[in-house]
Amino acid sequence: MSSHHNASASPSTANIPGETPTSRLFGPPASARAVSSHRSKNPFDLHAINTSNALPSPTAGPKSASAAFNLGAGGAFGSFGFKTPKTPGTNGNDALSAAGATLPTTPGLLGKGGLTASEVVAGGKKPVIPPVPESHPLKDEWVVWYRSPGNKFQDYEKSTHKIAHFKTVEEFWTVYSHLKRPSNLPHVSDYHLFKKGIRPVWEDKENRAGGKWNIRLKKGVANRYWEDLMLAIVGDQFGDAGDDLCGAVLSVRGNEDVLSVWTRVDGSSCLKIRQTVMTKLALPAGTRIDWKSHATSLEAVNNKTAPTTTPAGVSQQTQ
Repeated sequence: MSSHHNASASPSTANIPGETPTSRLFGPPASARAVSSHRSKNPFDLHAINTSNALPSPTAGPKSASAAFNLGAGGAFGSFGFKTPKTPGTNGNDALSAAGATLPTTPGLLGKGGLTASEVVAGGKKPVIPPVPESHPLKDEWVVWYRSPGNKFQDYEKSTHKIAHFKTVEEFWTVYSHLKRPSNLPHVSDYHLFKKGIRPVWEDKENRAGGKWNIRLKKGVANRYWEDLMLAIVGDQFGDAGDDLCGAVLSVRGNEDVLSVWTRVDGSSCLKIRQTVMTKLALPAGTRIDWKSHATSLEAVNNKTAPTTTPAGVSQQTQ
């Protein structure tokens, strides 16, 4: 039995028959979802994304994923394009003619607006092959985890499950448009966004020597701040300090919500991460951001109960 954080009393979270906690995480289609938390100021058309097989190019339009990640010329990801090769034999004097193929004598069949010798032999115009949709790789591959509500004695790591992963801009928007917003999550549940290969627990080798910046939020504003934080992290907005960033956690509680940014070190680069969070989230002046090392959290838990498996996450800070 492992220890777990204390949390504000939460309403009943009993599962609906035939429905798993993870399945409830995904909401209705994007077309039926409410507008983004940014409202009229939202620079991204989050809920207009086409999640069918015919995914539109992210470089189309000023509100596209491409614009969100500065994918144009000189952007962080550079520009990607396709060059259509020229089709040989457009004047009727191609290799087929040289090989003895009989050319039709019907006036107007060849030349401008007509068919080439190759097309006549083939029986008509060649089909137009549509270009392959563009794909814009992210610097890192990311995994989204979800922990559903449970009693405080459950094993934290075992109750936290992978629900999605992505490594391109297009995959990110597809995943994000299907996730429930924080305001629709039950109390005492958590979202985790971590680099692939890093578990969202204190004991992971990438987290052990680091810590986390915690921001307590009043109810009703988590949607916007979680969205902005995800975009900053996935969009590689932390510069060189991004290498020391492991992930982020959103903890939904009864009286407040808590944002947490995890780092793998406890040093000067952490201060740059803090400043970037302040800037990208446009937090009000005087907003309190508390630092706590994972070693301190582990020590506090061990002094209480000495569990076999230590719970993880910013939720420990919501006492």
